[in-house]
Amino acid sequence: MTTEMLTRLENMWRAGEFEDAYALAGTELAAGSDDPLVYRIAAEARMEARHYAAAGELLNRALAHNPAEPEALTTLAILLHREGRPDEAVPVFGQVLHDHRNHARAWLGLATSLAVLEAEDAAIESFGHAIAAAPNDAAPLGGVAELHFRAGRNAEALEAARKGLALDPLHPLSSYVSGRLALLEGNADQVREQMETLLAKVRLTPPERQMVLHLLADAQDRLGHIPEAFDAYTKMNAVVIEQNQDRFGPGGPVEDHLAFVERLSRSYLSTPASWRSIPAGSVAPPVQRHIFVLGYPRSGTTLASSVLAALPGVTVLEERRTLMDADFAFLKDDDSVARLANLTPQQADEQRQLYWLRVRDDAPDIDKKVLVDMAPLNSIKLPMIRKLFPDARIVVCRRDPRDVVLSCFRQNFRINASTYQMTTLEGAARHYAAVMALLQANLGMTRANFFELNYESFVGDFETHVKAMLIGCGLEWDPRVLDFSAEARKRTLRTASAHQIRSGLFDGSGQWRRYEAQLEPVMPMLEPFIPTTTPIA
Repeated sequence: MTTEMLTRLENMWRAGEFEDAYALAGTELAAGSDDPLVYRIAAEARMEARHYAAAGELLNRALAHNPAEPEALTTLAILLHREGRPDEAVPVFGQVLHDHRNHARAWLGLATSLAVLEAEDAAIESFGHAIAAAPNDAAPLGGVAELHFRAGRNAEALEAARKGLALDPLHPLSSYVSGRLALLEGNADQVREQMETLLAKVRLTPPERQMVLHLLADAQDRLGHIPEAFDAYTKMNAVVIEQNQDRFGPGGPVEDHLAFVERLSRSYLSTPASWRSIPAGSVAPPVQRHIFVLGYPRSGTTLASSVLAALPGVTVLEERRTLMDADFAFLKDDDSVARLANLTPQQADEQRQLYWLRVRDDAPDIDKKVLVDMAPLNSIKLPMIRKLFPDARIVVCRRDPRDVVLSCFRQNFRINASTYQMTTLEGAARHYAAVMALLQANLGMTRANFFELNYESFVGDFETHVKAMLIGCGLEWDPRVLDFSAEARKRTLRTASAHQIRSGLFDGSGQWRRYEAQLEPVMPMLEPFIPTTTPIA
């Protein structure tokens, strides 16, 4: 490849003419070029097509010429991030920035990975460096805006989004954040037009398209345009499926989560009596009271844990992987579940110690306090929880399954094996039915000490049911729980309900009625879980 051609390729890439740059790099690669610039840009083209293994191979060739080349290293880190390995991407970005402190793309990539890892302060600092290095780029301002919005700092989010839009009036992330805030103010029609414009005029990456479709769907829902809203939610989930089916779909490397739930069910039910025996041990819990809040996503678990968090001396961990070590030890196959069924005191103590070490990673000062471990899908782990923590109280959250399944389908969740199940209504309904049937069986087999919280009753007669929940958890009444949203505004909430919780008590019951026609095909799976006091309308 001639020097002139290399210069042309570099200029295309730096000008953001990516399609042309990818095409030229592909042509030169096919012609036998071994220039590292060609390898790198051809790798980026493969990344856009989600051919990550091929992209990695080309980047290795580029780095073989110069292992410290900053653009190739930055692209490698971006590849790691897109493969779902942000923890591995961070040190690679750091390697670039150690020698190139003003490398804007590396700062932006580092900030993005840190944001996914929920290192908010470090992410905002890194976005600040990206802004300083590239003051005319809207991307880091959009990143800052999203972080502030996620944390409930709406004024700061709007300021950053407006700055981003001043640089690029159609910047996707800045448009999304400003649109979210506009929707909170009731400007649904404006948001609908804004998102439709982005879809028509902007070359969106798959994550951006997913995000824009989600907001468009929410705006259409707010306007009462139900068929249009459902169509946009479906298209949003189609993007999720396309981007993640290789990993979470049939034949992928990650066990299908529905199959996982069904496997656990078979294993637990094969020895039902074994789940009532609790192994003794010497590892005492460091907390005054230990509470697990579980159920199914979108069933009221965030509301329940936020009410408990308003009590003095209560620490809530939301959807943290506190049971990860026990998961690996006891849930990976039938043999490991059998070991759990016959757990020895020594094995129990080992896992209890590992659990409390993980809790302290997020809550170092937990001693003598009340710990609330909130993770909806811990429902399927109840036999393990009972074996390890027999004195823990259990709060089981239930909600009309039609609202739960519809809400899960409408959410733009961070994707994992379980949330992948929710990308279709049928998948969500089938997964919900399997989880809730297993939960019901687990409650009977383990004879767990649990309090059942019905969402519709909870929001309908709030104070009465808050008092009942506190009694069920062995906690004293405190009127501050009635103003739980004030405490929630001081905390970092990581769930899809965060903005509702910060705004106060929200009654989300009965939303399914507007989507009754769309839900009709999955009703046979949901009907067994609809409370008998609620008519099947």
